Order: sequence, then C-alpha cells, then structure tokens
Amino acid sequence: MGWRFRKRIKLLPGIFLNISKSGFGLNLGIKGANVTIGPNGTSVNTGIPGTGLYRRDRIDTSASQRDVSEYYSIEDNYQDDACKIPATPQHNTARMHDADVPKSEELTQCVGNCEHSKETVDVTNAFDRVAQQASGRLAMKDKAGNGEEDEPNFTIDELKETEEVTGLTFQEDLSVPYDPKLELSHYKYPTLDLLEQGKDEGPSIDMAEQNANKERIIQVLRSFGVEISTIRVTIGPSVTLYEVTLSEVTSMNKLHYLEDDIALSLAAKSVRIIAPMPGRGTIGIEVANIKPYNVSIESILNSRTFQESRMELPCAIGKTTTNEVFMFDLTDAPHVLIAGSSGQGKSVALSVLITSLLYKKHPSELKLVLMDAQGIELGLYQSLENHFLTALKGITPIITEPIDAINTLNGLCRLMDHRYRVFKSARVRNIKEYNDRFKARQLSPLEGFEYMPYVVVVIDSFNALAFGYEKEMMQSLTRLTQLSRATGIHLIIATKRPSSDIISSEIKSYIPVRISFKVPERIDSQVIMDCNGAEELVRPGDMLFKYNKDVVRVQCAFIDTIEVEQICKYISQQQKFPEMACLPEPLIDEDDGCNYVDIRSLDPMFSDVARMVVSKQAGSTSNIQRQFSIGYNRADKLMDQLERTGVVGPQIGSKPREVLIQDLLSLENLLTNLGVN
Repeated sequence: MGWRFRKRIKLLPGIFLNISKSGFGLNLGIKGANVTIGPNGTSVNTGIPGTGLYRRDRIDTSASQRDVSEYYSIEDNYQDDACKIPATPQHNTARMHDADVPKSEELTQCVGNCEHSKETVDVTNAFDRVAQQASGRLAMKDKAGNGEEDEPNFTIDELKETEEVTGLTFQEDLSVPYDPKLELSHYKYPTLDLLEQGKDEGPSIDMAEQNANKERIIQVLRSFGVEISTIRVTIGPSVTLYEVTLSEVTSMNKLHYLEDDIALSLAAKSVRIIAPMPGRGTIGIEVANIKPYNVSIESILNSRTFQESRMELPCAIGKTTTNEVFMFDLTDAPHVLIAGSSGQGKSVALSVLITSLLYKKHPSELKLVLMDAQGIELGLYQSLENHFLTALKGITPIITEPIDAINTLNGLCRLMDHRYRVFKSARVRNIKEYNDRFKARQLSPLEGFEYMPYVVVVIDSFNALAFGYEKEMMQSLTRLTQLSRATGIHLIIATKRPSSDIISSEIKSYIPVRISFKVPERIDSQVIMDCNGAEELVRPGDMLFKYNKDVVRVQCAFIDTIEVEQICKYISQQQKFPEMACLPEPLIDEDDGCNYVDIRSLDPMFSDVARMVVSKQAGSTSNIQRQFSIGYNRADKLMDQLERTGVVGPQIGSKPREVLIQDLLSLENLLTNLGVN
C-alpha cells in the first residue's frame, strides 16, 4: 500500500482545502448545503439541518461514473476510495459506503490501517465518541483492550464545535430511553461528609430506673383494677415507651383516665397513653425522658431506610419512639401542614424535608418554590437558583413579599392547568404515568411534549406572609390543594396556628398530613391536628405526625445552619442550568394587579346576582342576602367575584359599591366572554 498523505485546511468559514496524493480538492458550503470539487469529480450535497437527512448528487460527464442519489443519515467527508469505514450498530451515525459493512470488532483494525492522517482520524473518532456519549451508550476500550466504560467528558459546546469542524450533524438516538439527567450529566449529589458526624447521642439506659418505673406503672394500674400480663420498654429520643399487654378480663376504656395518676406516680413531666397501638395489639404508655437526646440529620440520611428508599419524593424527618427512621413519600401526602408554638422546630423541620429531597433528587427532576416572610430561614437556599429553584420571571428566588407570593401561586395555577391539558392530550392520569411514557419515547417532543419535574412549594411563616392578603391567597391555595396532586405540584405550609382566619377549613380538608409541635392549649391541638395530644409534647423537635387518622410521635432530626450552608455551597459548585427555571406568568385582572379570576370557581348564582345588581344599579352583600335568601358567607363571596370580574367597584367604607356596568346588554357581553349564562 505504501505511505500516503492527506491534509484538510480550513481557509474560511465553510471553505476547506483538501490535500492528498490524488491531488487538490475544494469543499464549499454552508449549513444545509455544500459543494465538493476534486480530481474525482464534483458532488453537491443538500439536506435539512438538524434531521440528519441529506441528498448527494455527483456531477460527472464520464459514462463509467455511476450516479449516486440516495438518502443517508450523515456524510463522512474524510473517506476516500481506498478506505471504507462503515458505521457500527452502536453508533448514532450512518455513512455512505460502497463495500459491505464489516463486523463491529473489525472497526478498530480498520481505523488503524486507514491511510488518513492521524489528525483526520482523530476528528472523526471524536465525533463518534460524542455521539455515543450523548445517547448514553458509550463503551470505549482502553489501550489494553478492556471493555471498561469511559466517563463522558464532552460538553454541549464541544459537541457543537465538533459539528462545525466535521460538517456532521448530531441527532439524539430515539431508540434508547430518554434520560432527564443527561443535560447535567456531571452533576454530583451532595455527600454525607458535608454533615456533622456523630451528633446522634443515643439513649442513656439506666436499668434500675427503668425497672422501678415498670413496677410503679404495674402498681398504679392494678390499684385501679387494670391487670396486665406483659410490659416491654423501648427508650426513644424524647420519651420512653412502655408497651403493656392487658389481661383478657380487663377493659381498655379504663386507661384513658389514668394519665395524670401515672405521671404523678412516676414524677414525670408528661404521660401520654395510646390505646391501642396501631398494628401491635398493645397499649402504649409514653413517659417523658429525664435526659432526652437529639437526632442528627446525618443518622437519618445515612440509614438503610433512606438509602434504599424507592419513593418518588422521599421525606425523612426523624425517629419514632421505637428508634425507627420515619419517612414518607410526598407524592402520597400530597400536601403537608406544619404548626406549633414559636421556637419548637417548624423551620428546622422544613430544612430537614428540603435536605432529604436534595440528597435524593436531580435538579432536572425537582424544582422548589420557596416563600419566607422574613427571608432568613429559607434564604440559605438562594445559591441553588440555577439548580433547584423556580419562580416568576423578574422576582427574587426567595419570595418575601405578599404580592409576589400571590402572583407566584397564580402562576402555579396556570402551570397546573397547562399540565392537565398536556395530560389530556397524552391520555395519562398523573405526572408519573406521563414521565414514564415520555422516557420510554412514547411521547414525542416534536408534538409539544416535554419532561415534567416535580414542583414542591415550601412556605414558612404563612401567617406573616399572608397578613392582609388572606382572601387573595386562599383562592389559589384552594385550587392547588384540590387539584395539583396529579400534576406533581405539592405544598408544605408552616404556620404558628392555622385558625380559620389564616387557613380556611376547606384548605385543611385537602391536607391530610399534619405535623404539630408543642402547643400551649388543647384547643390549639384540635385546630392543628383535629385531635388532642400536641399540648403534651415535651421539648423542641418533639412532634406528632398525623396522616388521615393515624398519629405517630416523632423526634424531628436537627440540622444546623452550618450544615445547610455546606450543602448549598457544594451543590452551587456543581454543573448547573444556564438560568433559573421560570413559572408561567399569572393571569391578572387589569383592575387589580394581583387578583386571579378563575372562571370555573364562580358561584352557580353568579349570573343571576350580576343581573340583579346591574338592573338595580346597587350592589351590597346584605341586598344579595335578602334577594336570594342565602347566607352572609356566600353573599360575600359572590360580591368578591363581582368585584374581580369588573361588575362592581371596590368597597369604600360603609357606602354601597359602585356598579361599573351601566346596562344589561354590556353585562350579557361580559357573561358571554366569561363563558357563563
């Protein structure tokens, strides 16, 4: 064969000079078309950029020169007649060849014997490597011939540069499942060494004290006619659990009135009786520990329960009285309400929930909407702006103003409505089914489908954030709690006391998960949990977790500010998106820059009430009550809807509202535009 030489020189953008043994050649072209002029003739290549399809026509007057006019995926501009290098089945590219396709294991030898210069072969192989990496199917061999995987080290910019140099167009392989993590393939999850090690002190067991307490409990119960057969002790972080098995002749109802007597006998700060314990067939007596201990966030995230979890949105929060790691799936929750007195651990609980999500989810799979009236607790996460945070365009990532919070909630409503429309087109019921079908390539991006991340809305100090804007926030919150579960939008709301003037009973009815820290009075426990018990909690971090009717006592894990800062610093240094993801702009009323008009939530009597108000040119809540024989709450809601739709003006003192529509014809046009009769 002998030595041969070939060189490709870039003269100008789109103009290349090819030098080889056979002579000089000139390649002229732009993206989508080029002309190759050489000693073997002239060929014209035209194609559709981005599709991988092109047409090649060779212009030659020689009768012996055959005409080639077929469709191929990508042209190999570095191939000459003496070197036929076919594409292997592993490649995302295909080339035009005159010879048969050899076996894939012969490719390396073929490239090694190629008469191209080393520079040309390296460029061609570089593109093949990029294409395989981007499709997630790269298996490079090392120098020894071992089939070890090589870590991808090509960026999107390098891929574009390779396309410009080679003249080849990359196209993602649609035959492999879609990987949402591919765009940030170099992102590394936070590690456990960012957390303080060994802060979990563990229980200090005093056997003499435990045996004495067991005897006192048996004596107190026996003095009131309650006979027990067995008693077992478990020392938890804040309380010691005594599991009692009653004899067959003893009624369980007698135990509910003995809490104070047992506490007096044991000289304990508080005693709580669980009769019966769910799934155990025993009676639980929780006695406050004299020396409680803390639960570190590292011991929770390093546990086997958390590490092996397959939950969609795993939320690890602490340990139970039996020293078991307690966690739940936010997709099953689907919303969480956290309440309790000041300084009892609400903000710490929010940080623990956020941290557990950051340790399990990729930035392409999860987005956080953070709202904090003070901007202090959640402000620590601002550096995650281009990784996990999302907000409306033009506002700060950590929302602190009520108007911004209202508009953000309205934007979330628009996002929810958009996702429901996409689900309808895709014929799926929820976000999990949709993403599964999208990753399986059953939904094409060319038809407008795209991968959907989960969105978790975290609101700290809701009572302070919503002060003065309760009505505006309630409308969006009600829609979100009712409908957002299927679309992957979940809410975690923390407030001091969720009374009806702060969070309506309708919203609370759609939040089955309640977390309560210590409260001063029993009535506060009823407001938060719809049951007693939160007033008997003993210290910060001690909490009750209620899901539907099941109540579990948990010691919340503790995470320090330094640990949060280290986690955020580590993530902020990882590969990130070019900019923060933005929520859809909210639909706003021109008369009120923050009010969202939801047509589907209009009262069924809205059109009749509007006609009455316009015909009489007088609008008041009391007048609506008398005319339609309805209660004040419904009449006030109707008046609020009339104001939002522009039928009446705002309330000014005790004067009747101004009617903005002067005749019934204009009103009918408005009702037609609103889609109501």
